Amino acid sequence: MREWYRDIVITLALISTAFQTYLVWRGPSPADPPVVREATAHPIGGLILIAGLFIVAGLLNSAPLLGRLLLTKKADTESRDSFKNPQWETVSRRQFMNEQVDIDGKRFYDCAFQNVQLRFHGTAPSEFVSGCTFTGSLRLSTDNGAAMHYAKLCQVFSSIPGLAAEFVSADEKGNVLAPSFEIKELKRPPTQHAATLTESDPNIYIEFQDNRGPNTSPETQPRFMLVNRGTYGNANTVCLERIRLRQHWIAFPQIPYSVAPYTSADTYPHIESLDHKRADPEDFFDLLWKEYESRRIPNLHELALDLVATYQDDRRNLFETKCQLVFDPSAHAKTRAHHGQVGAIQVVSIRNPKLRKISAAI
Repeated sequence: MREWYRDIVITLALISTAFQTYLVWRGPSPADPPVVREATAHPIGGLILIAGLFIVAGLLNSAPLLGRLLLTKKADTESRDSFKNPQWETVSRRQFMNEQVDIDGKRFYDCAFQNVQLRFHGTAPSEFVSGCTFTGSLRLSTDNGAAMHYAKLCQVFSSIPGLAAEFVSADEKGNVLAPSFEIKELKRPPTQHAATLTESDPNIYIEFQDNRGPNTSPETQPRFMLVNRGTYGNANTVCLERIRLRQHWIAFPQIPYSVAPYTSADTYPHIESLDHKRADPEDFFDLLWKEYESRRIPNLHELALDLVATYQDDRRNLFETKCQLVFDPSAHAKTRAHHGQVGAIQVVSIRNPKLRKISAAI
């Protein structure tokens, strides 16, 4: 389509050029219409029109190149920003065995890897923090051209006998940059809140809000509030870890901004299939009810699920909040008939919050 418009503009420019040349060669005639007499008397106007048509044709011809240059520059800027200000997805206490694992933008905490292929696409950094173990075989692969070339250079120069090769990160002027994403494990991780967190640390507590009513709206949807009760510290990259059920995942989007002291952030549960290929419109409370029913444990009066939130402070120290999400099936049965909350009845509650500092940034 672009080439078609370009050819039309070029054709019009050539016709205009030929017509203007003919008028100047022939000279004015009393029988000419007013428009033709004006063009003959002032040929500069025709020349400007012709020049404008050729300029438009040139722009149409170079549009793909300009588009590629602009898109490449934008993509390069976004890629650099993702490494300078990464939006981490925390993955904790998981076992990976005989599988491929995408690592871009992920912080792995206390995970076990056995016979895995780690895939790096070059879109964001990755971290392996505090207690990650690797056994069996490991393959680190990439489909990013820049990463592939750099890895090849490292391999070649490392194989030269007697050469002291050093591979570092550097800025545009060649100045060596200190590692900004390395985290070391605490020698003695404290276990009590009073011994772990100080006034300068962020303190994230998880609260559940159930404002259901007869009318459905975003304000009445069940949600989780992440409240920072710390005195001074901001909580960054706050993320609730997903909850594994028998047939579903309950996932939560990462909070895209910092949570300042004495403020909160809301996140809404998102239900997914176990293969992560589709979202499930299942009601959050009915899903917990089905999970409770599937347990088939005698004298089980409530369903308790582990809930974990991770976050960082401004110095990139890593923190964790653990608690229990408790579902009361009898309270759920009462609210079903009333299409919402009934007085002070709590269908879902949060219990036993425990806060601790997982690791300290170097």
